Amino acid sequence: MEITKTIVNLAKCLNLDIIAEGIETPVQKEILQSLGCEAGQGYWFSPPLNWTGITNFLSI
Repeated sequence: MEITKTIVNLAKCLNLDIIAEGIETPVQKEILQSLGCEAGQGYWFSPPLNWTGITNFLSI
């Protein structure tokens, strides 16, 4: 947790976009949001998709 906080704070200080990778649970998502992560990806949102899966996902 401390490493994650440090990385997020460093990115903020450097005016970088923050994208969390590998989010797998709602708790992880909530923690990262509370730390100021602007975006994220991982199995919590969707498993890896092929082209057909991507177009179906985006059409929802």
